[in-house]
Amino acid sequence: MAAFIGGMTSAGDFAANSGAGSEQIPPAALKELNALNPDIRFGVIIVIVIVCIVLGLQVIIQSSSDVLEQAETSQALVRMGAPRRFLSVSAWLENLLPVVVALATAPIGWLLAQPQAAALERFTGREVSATPAPLITVIVLGIGLTVCALIVVGPLRRQVSTRYQRGND
Repeated sequence: MAAFIGGMTSAGDFAANSGAGSEQIPPAALKELNALNPDIRFGVIIVIVIVCIVLGLQVIIQSSSDVLEQAETSQALVRMGAPRRFLSVSAWLENLLPVVVALATAPIGWLLAQPQAAALERFTGREVSATPAPLITVIVLGIGLTVCALIVVGPLRRQVSTRYQRGND
């Protein structure tokens, strides 16, 4: 949800007339509203960065917990001949795929906001800043932190899967 809202708010200034038959927004009010929009966009980007950091920490905690909870299953799979790479690939898909799908909503939000930004340009007669660069940076940060979290858990996964002991020891 944070990524989608970030995409929507990064599409430009949204303080404009709502359409035909509506009252004109006084120029002073329009100027004040447009002065707030960069602050709103910056605030949303800060929230998304915090969400990405929490996401990375959550992936570390959850992946470590999963490795320890599934230790017997992982060891049994390795003993039956499953490659250790299978355990790593499944963990990467399990964690990274939902993050990529969730962060993919940000560009969708940005694209859905483009008609509104174009209408604003028509109403005000000025160009609207609609660059997705900050949003792309935050998406790369979120995916990068998730990848780093999975790399950090990798040695634990390898160590647990290679340990051979009986369950009652």
